[in-house]
Amino acid sequence: GNIICDYDVLDESQLPTCFELNMSGDGELRKTTAPVAYTSESEFVLDETAAGSCSGDSGGPAYMEIDGKLYVVGVTSRGNLTCDSRGIYTSLYAHMDWLLTH
Repeated sequence: GNIICDYDVLDESQLPTCFELNMSGDGELRKTTAPVAYTSESEFVLDETAAGSCSGDSGGPAYMEIDGKLYVVGVTSRGNLTCDSRGIYTSLYAHMDWLLTH
């Protein structure tokens, strides 16, 4: 596993909280659903406390299902170190003009 230190969570001696994080599933397609926590002009954040994106997912698609069809609406950008609270995605809609001309 990897040793991860979270500098946002300090212990009583003001040192970062560190722990070993074991991940598996490389090369496997995984999917989940997550509610939208909030949106901004160019990004949206998903509540991924149940499941969501993690290391290595950056650049991957975020889909929205509308009337039984899947539409790509975002690109995985970043999240928290432990992959258990939020995922931040770049909105394709915000960049549609650029996408259509390139």
